[in-house]
Amino acid sequence: MLQRRFAWVLKKSQSHPEFNLTSNVYEHDKLGSKLIHLDKADTHKAFAVMFRTTPNDDTGVAHCLEHIALCGSQKYPVRDPFMKMLSRSLNSYMNAWTGSDFTMYPFSTQNSKDFSNLLSVYLDASFFPLLSYQDFLQEAWRVEFVNDKLQYKGVVFNEMKGRASDPNEYLIHNIMKESLPGTCYENNSGGDPLSIPNLKYTDLQNFHKNFYHPSNSTFFFYGDMDIKKCMDELEVNALDKFEKININTQVGIAKKISTKDQIVLKVPPDAVPTNPNKPCKYAKTYVCNDISEDPYTTFLLGIMSTALFDSQDSPMYKSLLESELGSDYVQGYGYDFSIRQGTFTIGLNGISEKDDKKVEEAIIKTLQKVVETGFDKTLLESALHQCEIRNKEAKENYGLMLISSMIPFTLHSQDPLIPLKLNEFVDTLRAQLAKNEPVFQELITKYLLENTNYVRILTVPDSEFVSGLNDKETKSLLEIQEKLTGESSIKINEEAKELLLVQNKEQNVDLLPTLKVEDIEKKSKSVKYSQETVIGGMPVKYIIQPTNGISYLRLKTNIYDLPIELRRLLPMYRRLINSLGTEKHPYNEFDIIKDLRTISGVASSYTCKSENETIDRHSEQFVMKIAFLDRNIDHAFDILTEFLTQLRFDEHEHITNLIQRSVKRRTEDLLDSGTSYGSSLATSSLTSAANSYESLDILKHDCNLSSQLMNTTSGPKILDDILSKLKQIHSFILNKSHLEFLVHTSEEKNQDLISEKLSFLENSLKTTYSNFEIPRPPFEYPKFDPFVYQTYFKLPIQVNYIVEAFIGTHFDSEDYPALKVLCEIMSMKSLLKEVREKGGAYGAGARVDSSSGTIVLSSFRDPNTLKTFNAFEKSIKEFCEGRFVDRDIDEGKLGVFSKLDKPVAVYDKGVGRFLYKIDQEMKQRYRERLIAVSREKIVEVAKKYLEEPLKKGMSSKVIFGKEEVEEKELKNAGWKVEVPIDVISNK
Repeated sequence: MLQRRFAWVLKKSQSHPEFNLTSNVYEHDKLGSKLIHLDKADTHKAFAVMFRTTPNDDTGVAHCLEHIALCGSQKYPVRDPFMKMLSRSLNSYMNAWTGSDFTMYPFSTQNSKDFSNLLSVYLDASFFPLLSYQDFLQEAWRVEFVNDKLQYKGVVFNEMKGRASDPNEYLIHNIMKESLPGTCYENNSGGDPLSIPNLKYTDLQNFHKNFYHPSNSTFFFYGDMDIKKCMDELEVNALDKFEKININTQVGIAKKISTKDQIVLKVPPDAVPTNPNKPCKYAKTYVCNDISEDPYTTFLLGIMSTALFDSQDSPMYKSLLESELGSDYVQGYGYDFSIRQGTFTIGLNGISEKDDKKVEEAIIKTLQKVVETGFDKTLLESALHQCEIRNKEAKENYGLMLISSMIPFTLHSQDPLIPLKLNEFVDTLRAQLAKNEPVFQELITKYLLENTNYVRILTVPDSEFVSGLNDKETKSLLEIQEKLTGESSIKINEEAKELLLVQNKEQNVDLLPTLKVEDIEKKSKSVKYSQETVIGGMPVKYIIQPTNGISYLRLKTNIYDLPIELRRLLPMYRRLINSLGTEKHPYNEFDIIKDLRTISGVASSYTCKSENETIDRHSEQFVMKIAFLDRNIDHAFDILTEFLTQLRFDEHEHITNLIQRSVKRRTEDLLDSGTSYGSSLATSSLTSAANSYESLDILKHDCNLSSQLMNTTSGPKILDDILSKLKQIHSFILNKSHLEFLVHTSEEKNQDLISEKLSFLENSLKTTYSNFEIPRPPFEYPKFDPFVYQTYFKLPIQVNYIVEAFIGTHFDSEDYPALKVLCEIMSMKSLLKEVREKGGAYGAGARVDSSSGTIVLSSFRDPNTLKTFNAFEKSIKEFCEGRFVDRDIDEGKLGVFSKLDKPVAVYDKGVGRFLYKIDQEMKQRYRERLIAVSREKIVEVAKKYLEEPLKKGMSSKVIFGKEEVEEKELKNAGWKVEVPIDVISNK
């Protein structure tokens, strides 16, 4: 029987005990809107409103609208209320997503008042945006005169111009375009930079009118909330102002692919071609099932994808990667059900142009073999185990994770709750496998081997690709300029002036709802150890919290005194160890065992952090983490013991392949990681913590290593030396005097069992390593003397990543909280306006890096270079002169507290205390100082840490940017211009 709640009809209610929640699906009886409430006893609440937005061209109208809708609304006519709410709330997440066929506006928070505030802003932005012409010019695109020449500008234009340089993104877009003809997926929903200037302002307005309507929307609510009250807010703030419209935005089925000829696609070159003899990519994409018809088949294809690819014992891994046909799978490989028709992509990076047929043959032979013999049962069990873990593990924003998993089914099927049917699907599959039904053989035959609806693409790098795009852009601008009349030229200049006036106009942000500093919890939340003990001389801490039946064990060890000859190999050691075999099991078998009994084996990381009392010293620690279902404690400790005591460093060919693939992946990421690498390099010149493992230096070292291993003469000798050093690092790390453990588990009874297992582990380590019980001698790290960088790194990209770094202070300093507030205000009040709105960068901000003890100002996907550094200096001057108001301080504090109190995953609670010795007293002291931050203190730290170093030339400046730079201008300004990494060859 249907139940009524206001204008909403409850269509379906169901309990999901395995997820500890109840789902309720409603439909609005007047408008036809859908509402899904995932009712769970979780104070971390989440919301999202989603529209199906299907583009019919490459102008990026959906992407532009996502930006412009957040630039002010009827109730909140404030420029960019979305960004301004970041510092007026305690949100744990705020964003907007544009997909191939949808646009979604999600947020989450733990504060009930904050939830209502954000809901009001989001609803008004979605349904009643101002969509002003000036916002269109700023966010989408415009032309402006620069030195008497026209230039395209606009935030979305610059973002997509940057993405156009990425060969992986270009390939993925073309796979979708070629495999799904006749659908919206042929079009670039983000926008092609050559087509974005075809978007008219009226097109944007009409797109909003047609698609951003309640009749084309779904509302998601997650968490412990009064859904009745939320429904009331939806009505009052949005829905009662609409009438139902007949709108059909359903995505159609693609036409059959008409040709089987291989497509040769010219693409931008990789940032650093790790092997110039193998610069190509090959992808074969099959169009599979309609996800709206049979969700069980969708589930099966996902499991099949995991079994085929994701283990070192997987069939595709063996035939495609171990054979060295290519360096790695193509991005987007495997089964994709994010759109109406699922697709299955198999392909490789790093192949030679003539090897495409070999790759095709290897794919077919591998699939035929699986059909003939079936999957190994252990491989399937491990795939099912990993599937169970992914859905069971309570990560830091579980609500939004769950909502995002429902997107394709909400858009394209009658049942949005399909992701909650996991156990049902698993039980059905296990029953079929128990009867020896050829489930996956039939799937491979139907959707891959006998499926003629596929596309094959071979990419060939074109060194002229980026310059060709620039030439087309220049030609387009010249055509516009040639057609200009005196009147239209005046109009362009007037629009630029008007936009600048609007950008500079003071905003009445008091119109926006806000939390107040007094709404903030005054006391710091503490996580107490349930037990602290010592096992075999090794300290062990336990934290008991609800973990959905999963236990997490961390091992940390001090590596501050790691010998200098081993230090540069530590990052490579971390990347390799979880992929190696043992004396008992070869790497492929050990990989399966880990996937079957743990969550992805043994994860590892290293941390370098300035001490809490000074930035002149720092700590360095190596951390290993293993996670497992409570029922697998015995198996997990067997795996951990085998991993720590029997790891093999003599698998020469395998380790060589792993190194090559690691380097390939990271160099490909270089094009889109300029801010990360720039920040690492700039800060590395300022403090010892940042200098320890600088990421660009590590990448250069590993690229050189990869190049040397290709040399058939010297390669084997170099590899022997590497393997010997990796083994030394492993032994060095496992020193009893530096080992400490942290365990998160859900039940007290697990403590005794885990303690017993740790005792056995200690005994195994003692008998394996002769130096295990020998304390390492005291070590004093050399004194670090700061210096500065001023370097421009040229890359084949069309926009820039800009960083300026300053020496900051340590965590327990009285200045540290004021610096945090300063950077928060600087980001929202100044850099957002100067660098993003006026300069056209996709984003900009200031932050305090607590690990390195530095302050970082940065922008990304930025069309400017030196102009942005001028904007940084202008911002610093404003704050040194006190040009901000008390409201800015309150908002800055809220922004800092929203990050400080952001929910963390259960397995990360207490980690700050364990790794960095940030105790409860120190946390509370920081919190009190943060609340007490004053105007005078902000001005003081702005002068001390930013203005004074600027005058002394003690800030580091780094740009990762486009190749077409004015080198003379930069060099005159004292810049060093170089490429980030020398091209690797087979010399």
